[in-house]
Amino acid sequence: MFRPIPPEIASRIEEDKEARKRRIEPAEHAAYAAKPKVYRLYKSSKMGSMQPSSSLLLDLEEPSSTSSEEEISSVSVKKTSKVSAESPLRFFTLGCQGNAKSAQIMVANLMEQVASQSDAPPDFILILGDNFYDWGVDAPDNPMFQTNFHAIYQNPKLGTISKIPCFVILGNHDENLHKLGVLEAEKGVSRGMHQVAHTYLPRTKKYPTTESLQQLYRSHTDDEVVDLDLDNLPSWNMPSRTYSLISGDTQIFCIDSNTYVSDYLKMIAGDENPYNQAIWVAEEVRKAKESGRKVLLALHHPPVTPGKRAFHNDISLYLSKQEIASEAFNSCFGKLMHEHSVSYNTLMLETFKQQKLVFDAIFAAHDHDIYYYNNKESRDMEYPVCQITSGGGGGGLQERESFDQQQDMGCFLKRHGFTVVDCPQGDRPLHFNICTVPKSQTDRAFHLHFDSADHRPYRTYPKEMLKEEKEATEQFCRVVEIALYRYLGEFLGPRQKREKGSFLGTSPISGNVSHGKDGVERAHTIWAYICQAHGDSLLNTLKTVHSLSRWGGTFTSPTAHSFITLLNAEIEKKYGKGMNMDRLIETVEKQQRNERRFF
Repeated sequence: MFRPIPPEIASRIEEDKEARKRRIEPAEHAAYAAKPKVYRLYKSSKMGSMQPSSSLLLDLEEPSSTSSEEEISSVSVKKTSKVSAESPLRFFTLGCQGNAKSAQIMVANLMEQVASQSDAPPDFILILGDNFYDWGVDAPDNPMFQTNFHAIYQNPKLGTISKIPCFVILGNHDENLHKLGVLEAEKGVSRGMHQVAHTYLPRTKKYPTTESLQQLYRSHTDDEVVDLDLDNLPSWNMPSRTYSLISGDTQIFCIDSNTYVSDYLKMIAGDENPYNQAIWVAEEVRKAKESGRKVLLALHHPPVTPGKRAFHNDISLYLSKQEIASEAFNSCFGKLMHEHSVSYNTLMLETFKQQKLVFDAIFAAHDHDIYYYNNKESRDMEYPVCQITSGGGGGGLQERESFDQQQDMGCFLKRHGFTVVDCPQGDRPLHFNICTVPKSQTDRAFHLHFDSADHRPYRTYPKEMLKEEKEATEQFCRVVEIALYRYLGEFLGPRQKREKGSFLGTSPISGNVSHGKDGVERAHTIWAYICQAHGDSLLNTLKTVHSLSRWGGTFTSPTAHSFITLLNAEIEKKYGKGMNMDRLIETVEKQQRNERRFF
């Protein structure tokens, strides 16, 4: 039987609604009044300048100063250099994290471990979108802000990173732009603006009103550059959908890639609004380069993707039918659309090309993996891209589907983790340290180290390791790398492209029962292992690669194009007729027993 709500309770409910409305409405208004800004970062505790970062201590120690170029023979590995003596900016970056599940928590714990074991923790954490799965949030005080963000990254048990501010950008799920978006009515910019509004929602004694937060970011003013004290920021910082951060000679552009192509089409059609993202970013990048700053880009959608979107036309999620049918779209992207199925990622890349925007590094997510792409040394490079995708922040992991860019890839890890970014002063390259969490208790964690000059990894070895063993290990790793390219780049790449991503699998209908995603994952694990920042002994390297490459099929046998077949062929080329993985291990074990030279 229905019972009416007592008048006193009904009155209290209405009062609570009114109180909540009075609290969130100013924040929503502040969000819509916010203008793109350039923020100059400093630390009051350091009196105006970021202090040099010193080396990370969690398995990221500096190399011996006595190391020389001759210690490493492989052309695929670089001599490690000191990266921290003049690094005024360090930040962590990750994305696709916002589900409050165990993987997100494990990545947060790993960030704490790395930050707390370093005497130079990050200056901030850069979060690359998909902050709230699956549909974003419907208000600036939605409970998911607490469960999916504050409770994880402000957990008092994480004594270091809980005190570090986060700069946040929007992902496609934050604006409810995905195939299941129809299940929630609100989508697009209005959906994402609730996250901007959370920035202006009073949550601390230091900033008790929306007005005090507006004053902090100066977002409602015409000030072009605003100073921000990293020591006195809230944990969540998204002052507008688009903003930029300056530290030393480094400038990071944080954009809402969900609407960037649309903004570009509006610009082509004649829009002159200075706060149009495409217009604002182009102008501010010009100013940054004229000032001699490194220019970095943070966005959700990776312009280069080997993931599931490589063969997936998803542009209708981001552009209206009218925009796709427009003269501006045809003039900008018509040729692309006639060639093949085009993803929104491809439109992003083409937009930057047409705007002649070249970035020293790009940080992205969207693909739920971690990978590094750098084509700066590619012979057929038309547009330079240095991109590190850190989409392993906590969401369900995804497969790699495209292998066309293998020659310019540094790694691909279907794993959860994050990236440490160091930005030295001057002309020295940026450094990227990828850190992952194990998939299980028997799995290994990976630490890979790259810089922005090219796609090759850094690797060091124990000081007590003999020079000839280092050279022999590097030589073998180069053999493995060649076999990986033969398998991933030369074999899988053309077949996946020809069959539009459907070659991998176990379906007899496709004529492929020998090459599946498990095999690709094993190859990626081997690749990560030979690229890890701290190399193993020669014998351990041989045995680990052997274990990971061993054929695991019960009803099938290796084919001429299986990785183990290609690896044994490369081993025979390098070490002599009849040599394979098993015999190579036997040879090295015998040499070590007899204390003889390596190879």
